[in-house]
Amino acid sequence: MVDKSPVWPQNLFEWKEVLEYSASIAFSFLTGMLLGGVAYASKQRRRKDGLVTLLSKVTSGNLSGGESIQSVHGLIKTLQEYGGSIVALGTTAVSIYTGLKGIIGS
Repeated sequence: MVDKSPVWPQNLFEWKEVLEYSASIAFSFLTGMLLGGVAYASKQRRRKDGLVTLLSKVTSGNLSGGESIQSVHGLIKTLQEYGGSIVALGTTAVSIYTGLKGIIGS
């Protein structure tokens, strides 16, 4: 109000810049959330590992073909870990690109 400067973007270039900065901040926040979730899940997985091992031993002892149950469980666990990492890497790459777009393109 003192120097009569506009608070909101005034033209298309300024709006584009605001959207790029917002996207960069949002993707950085999402990356942090995903990495925190992966770390939390890893900690919880270590705590529950003993229980899962016990249950899988009981299940494989009662069902024929118990090894296939363990292998499917291991495959699902691996896909879950890699899926979270791939999403985190993707959001990080988009965040870096939106933050450095002006430097890279010049």
